[in-house]
Amino acid sequence: MNFDLPYMERIIKARTLKECFTIDEDRSFSLRLVFTAVANHVYGAKVCFRLYQRNLWKRMKSNESPNPSRILNRILFIIFHLEISPVAELEPGILGLWYGWQVTAGSKICRGAKLEKGVSLVPSKNGTPTVLSGACLHTYCVIMGAVIIGKNSIIGANSVVITDVEENTTVMGNPARKVFTNA
Repeated sequence: MNFDLPYMERIIKARTLKECFTIDEDRSFSLRLVFTAVANHVYGAKVCFRLYQRNLWKRMKSNESPNPSRILNRILFIIFHLEISPVAELEPGILGLWYGWQVTAGSKICRGAKLEKGVSLVPSKNGTPTVLSGACLHTYCVIMGAVIIGKNSIIGANSVVITDVEENTTVMGNPARKVFTNA
């Protein structure tokens, strides 16, 4: 996948500093939101990722070298234990604990998806994972390759998913197998 300026223009959600604070919250910008980002672990991680992604976009737009900020990258890793590529497509409204994730370049997580601690989205030669809205990925599950996790599906803890998961389906195990269909 080619990560150039048109790709960043398509995936970036927060284009201004204020939007980095408000894109994941339905509130107007205020100093209180800045303090909330410092005090609230989940909200702070969201803001830090949006700032990290915006930094890369701004550098690409101004024809500078597209190396993202090392400081924001270290904050994401040291404080939040997150390894999220700035060219991963994370829509606003992702639920769950923003802690211990590994999300690689080109991966897509849609609004309303819920990710728990330690989730990994790993690429392969075929492509990168996509998690659709309403999907729930439990603790330490691994999604490998060009896999699509269907709407409202559930991935069990410590599962390894290597094939597509249909909508409204629960899968578990290594490799993940269909356990039942959700009503």
